Amino acid sequence: MSDRDLQRRGAGGEMCMKKVAIVFVFVVSQLAIFVGAVRAQSAPTALPSRIDVTPVNLQNELGSDVPLHVQLLDANGRPAEAHRNFTAQVKVQQPSGQVATYSLNFAQGESTKEISVPMSEAGVAKLTVSQTDQELIGGSNFVLVRPPKEHAKEPGKPKQAQKKKDHSKGPGAWMYDFPSRPRARLIFAAFAPPQAPVPAGNTPTAPTTGQLMLTVSGEDANGGTRADGTTCARVQIFYLAPEDLEHDIEIWLSPSNGNLDNNPIVIHKGSAVGAACWTSQYPIAAATLTVADPPGYTFTERPGGGDPHQVVHKFTDNITGIEFANAPKSITIVDSFGLIARFMGPNGPVRLSDQREVHFSADSPVLNLNPLQTVVQPGGFDSSTIMVPTYFGSSTVQAFTPGYPPAKSEITITFLGVLCASLFGGFLGGLAAWISSAGKLWVRIVTGIIVGLVGSWAYVIVGLPKVETPLLHNQLSVLFVALLVGFSGVKGLSFIASKFGLPSF
Repeated sequence: MSDRDLQRRGAGGEMCMKKVAIVFVFVVSQLAIFVGAVRAQSAPTALPSRIDVTPVNLQNELGSDVPLHVQLLDANGRPAEAHRNFTAQVKVQQPSGQVATYSLNFAQGESTKEISVPMSEAGVAKLTVSQTDQELIGGSNFVLVRPPKEHAKEPGKPKQAQKKKDHSKGPGAWMYDFPSRPRARLIFAAFAPPQAPVPAGNTPTAPTTGQLMLTVSGEDANGGTRADGTTCARVQIFYLAPEDLEHDIEIWLSPSNGNLDNNPIVIHKGSAVGAACWTSQYPIAAATLTVADPPGYTFTERPGGGDPHQVVHKFTDNITGIEFANAPKSITIVDSFGLIARFMGPNGPVRLSDQREVHFSADSPVLNLNPLQTVVQPGGFDSSTIMVPTYFGSSTVQAFTPGYPPAKSEITITFLGVLCASLFGGFLGGLAAWISSAGKLWVRIVTGIIVGLVGSWAYVIVGLPKVETPLLHNQLSVLFVALLVGFSGVKGLSFIASKFGLPSF
């Protein structure tokens, strides 16, 4: 075989290997895409943790409905789908204070809703949204409604062009041909009336050309924005004049705490709103944001009143939810159990900086809870209630704090251990009665067991639900009750039998 044939075979082999490699890469890539699609379909979607409302248009014209966008968001601020049907409410507070409420129904799988609301007043209106069950963090926002713009000319009547005057002829024509025109302006300025002198220390200010309004809105997590370093308190400054801006306005802000992503806030020419994101990494009960009037503009009072140049906002604890710390799978009917619910954050339990409510409930009467509502004070991180069974069965216990889904745990109330304690106590009672006064052993033991069961039933079902003393809520107490009742019952029945001449046992 010649060298040329060997070279051809080698080239053919390399070509074959390249084709195999290409096919292998294609198959692997398609397999990776398929596996990724399967994982994406099987992976659970994030639960919504808050609900927000935003105006579709930053500025709206009076007389037209204002479109609003209502969105479900997860803990990271990304869109999330509803996992069940629920109702939300949108409240619109107009500049005069008049409030209108609108209801929205979210179906399972829905993430957004659109709603249009009428506005009868010009100015800045406040928007709030909340879930009816209060299992999501609510939100707020503001929207600007401006009066219709006045047109300089009526339709169908074009503006007449002014006739240009010809200065090339007539007296004084040489003045317009002279190359130095400013001299003519100086001549006219000489006839201007003298102005009054400005007092020392005072500088003339530009005339006011419009009003501004400072607002802060965002999520309502126990009346504030979570201090997680990323969740925004929405800072907005509105330009309220009916005409459009002819130049940009810069407004500098001074926050007492936290960070602003835009400082100064700029309201651009042709716009009417400027915004910034105000965040904090630490809870602040009353953070302040202060602004100063830019030249030619003044700040006016916002809805709800207060200093137009300063707003107070709360940054609250970064809580992700509430959970049970010690929920048991089952308890006996005689147990008295202290159930603890605690506030959780990204890194474990959260010690509160402001007080919060916790509500406890059970969906079945087989469990009594006391108390049903507690208030956790600043510095605390958990709350508790006492569970006292009233009968056998199971019950789902919930712990709820506004703004978060409730923690749930199913608890079964058992009786087998209590029954064994009653039987054993009755047996010991009958045996003790036999030792004390002889008689028939088996009769006294059976009598002790029966009487002990009846006494234990009355103690467990009738007495214990009304008693909160922890010492009595345990199986050892049942054993001693059955023993005493069995012993005393046998002795009592034996005494009665002797009095009435019945056969002794």
